[in-house]
Amino acid sequence: MIRFLVMIIIAFIGLTNTPVQAKQLVNHPRLRMVIHGGSELTPNVDSRVHIVPSTNLASGLTPYLYLGAAWKPLQWLDIESDMAWDFHNAEPVLAFRPSVKFGDFWSWSDVEIQIPSMSGYWFLQAQYTLSDFIELGIEGEGWGKIGHADTWSHGVGSNMLLHFNKHVAVDIAFSIRHAAPIENRGWSLDTFVRVHIFL
Repeated sequence: MIRFLVMIIIAFIGLTNTPVQAKQLVNHPRLRMVIHGGSELTPNVDSRVHIVPSTNLASGLTPYLYLGAAWKPLQWLDIESDMAWDFHNAEPVLAFRPSVKFGDFWSWSDVEIQIPSMSGYWFLQAQYTLSDFIELGIEGEGWGKIGHADTWSHGVGSNMLLHFNKHVAVDIAFSIRHAAPIENRGWSLDTFVRVHIFL
């Protein structure tokens, strides 16, 4: 089963690299690594650190470093707030990341504002745990400049999260994305692979 899934993923990513005439109907795949760490400060407060070497490793290094804390006022609710630094553009970033968990269902979101460029980013993921190895869900993601609707690109699609062990997990998402109106490209298929490393 695992080999079958891996073969499908490799074949799909290979197809997304196929040249397309006229409008680009399939975007180049995105690959992101996220390194997570932190420790418990009190029973209800954790320190958190996230390192993102690049928003897309296929395009080169654009590092982000997030430092913050998470408050857990309820057993099912986690509210994280981070201050980050975008090393590529030399700008600070404010991030707000609430998450919820009910049994085998969990969801989290990320809202970010970058200053002074006023770049914005949002992400929402909802997952259902099928086993210790696999989770299925949906996700949405968008980015653009705050106050400039024609710069925003939004996407939504399916998600599969694979847990290889307690330190490594891989998110594989296939989304339909609408490009920013100023790009005049319309809708396309977006493949997004995220490798999570838990310290």
